[in-house]
Order: sequence, then structure tokens, then C-alpha cells
Amino acid sequence: MNPLIVETAIQTALSANAFPSTTIYTATGYQELTPESLNIIVAVDQLEHVVGTLYKAHVTFKLEAPALLGSSSLSQLSSAIETLRGTVLNNSYFGSYWPSGSAAVYSGIFVQETTMAQQEHAWVAEIKALIGIQE
Repeated sequence: MNPLIVETAIQTALSANAFPSTTIYTATGYQELTPESLNIIVAVDQLEHVVGTLYKAHVTFKLEAPALLGSSSLSQLSSAIETLRGTVLNNSYFGSYWPSGSAAVYSGIFVQETTMAQQEHAWVAEIKALIGIQE
């Protein structure tokens, strides 16, 4: 199983309904981030073989918003975190919007932790989750 396949499937699922007007980036992608807007980056940190065709993907959802834009930027980041935690990171969302025909088949999700900090000139939030994937 290739982490790029999993990142692309997650990117497609997020773009489908939850964030249709926000560019979703992958950690293995080559796109340049937009410094003056909200950026959402999906990274498969580790892909662990469990048994048979089942894999466990350790995924980080990194959200970055420019701190120099003040409270509107922080509000946009908070709204995106709430959308991810409240709407997207659950079995019914990924079960509905996971791309059909993907080499990685969605099998389940468990959200581990959420952190938020200011780094350099950006507000940064990270949500770590385990996603079950089958070949």
C-alpha cells in the first residue's frame, strides 16, 4: 500500500463536500501553499500493515492560517477545526465521500488528538487520526 494513494483518497473526500472552496494539499504533493489563506495539509505519517489486506494509516491533518490577518484568520481556522472534528472525521462522512474505485478502501477512523499553536507567522492546528484502510 502506497501512502500517496491514501493521501489522495483523503484529499478527494475532504474536497467533495466539507471544503469545496479550500485547496487541500498532500504532504507528498508538490503544490506551493498559499500564505495568505487557510491551508489544509493531509499527511500519512506511517502506514502500518495489520493483517491480511488491512492497514492502519497514521494521518495528520495540519491546518495553517496566517496570524498577521488577525481575528478573522483565527476565526476561519477555528471554523475549519470544528468542521473537521464535528462533521468530517467520522465513519459516516468518510463512508459517504471516500472515492469509489480507489486502490485504498476506507475501513474506519479514530481521532487521537488535536493541538493548536502559533508558529512563526501562522496559527497552526494539527489533528491526528488513525484510519483503517484495506487493499
